[in-house]
This record gives sequence, C-alpha cells and structure tokens, in this order.
Amino acid sequence: MARDWYLVYSKPRQERLAQLHLQNQDFIVFLPTYGNAKLKAGHITTAIKPLFPRYLFIQAKNSDASLCSVRYTKGVADFVRFGSQLAVVPQNLIDQIAKVQRCEVTKPLFCSGDKVQIAEGPFSGFSAVFQMPKAQDRCLVLLEWLGQNLVANVALSQLAEIH
Repeated sequence: MARDWYLVYSKPRQERLAQLHLQNQDFIVFLPTYGNAKLKAGHITTAIKPLFPRYLFIQAKNSDASLCSVRYTKGVADFVRFGSQLAVVPQNLIDQIAKVQRCEVTKPLFCSGDKVQIAEGPFSGFSAVFQMPKAQDRCLVLLEWLGQNLVANVALSQLAEIH
C-alpha cells in the first residue's frame, strides 16, 4: 500500500533547513529544484533554487510514523491544509515533477568559442564568436566587419545561439 505525500510550508528561505531536519526524523522529503544561470561579477554562475519556494513534499518512511512533530521542526511553518484536512499529493504528481526535474539540464548561457548570432542592436544579423562574459549582463564577442576582426561589447540579451 502506498503511503500519502503531504505538502509542507516552510519558513522563508528555510526549505533546505526544513528538509534536513525532516530527513533526520525519518521522513522522505522531496524538494524540487532547478538551476538558474546568472551573470555575476563577470562570471556565469548557476544557483540551485527551489522550484516551488517554501513548499516541500514529505512522506513517512513507515506507516506508524506520527506527523505531529512536523509542525515543530526547524524551518517548517506548517502543513498546507484545506480547512482542517491536510493537503495530500498523489504519487503520480510527485513522479511527474521528479521526471521533469531529472530532464532539466542547466549550463552556462554561452562558453568561450561558441558561435552566436547577434539578434539586436547595431550589429543585428552578424555572426560572432563568444569570447567572455563581462560585468552587468554584458559580454565580449569577436566578429568580422569590413574584412577585419572586431571585438565588440554587447548585452547578453542581444545574443542568440546558432544551432
């Protein structure tokens, strides 16, 4: 017999703390996450963030486990409820979220040497070679213009990947 999954609401930005303490209490915890690529100080970084901020899915490892301690766990605000009923999440929904999460692959926006297309701005329509990221959502690209190689500083939002 399948055990139910319950939806837990965490305190602000304490999903990982709640996850750790719930796992220490022998609960199976599912915290869906995604990678978010950002340009920070001239470098592209990937931050792992919760897919549903402040929400975790939990399941008791054994059928005789008590859910009473969950409300008093560090990082947990309370259960999600509909009236006096705890929100129960079907196993097939958990499986679908987990499948989508496994398929998501995050990578830097562009790597040095990638061929890109400039989609906007004065060099719109030009093909270029990505050189390196710069601060404040900008980057350097190498393009050929009037028979000479030119390094241009453009906004990342102006670039499109060439397939």
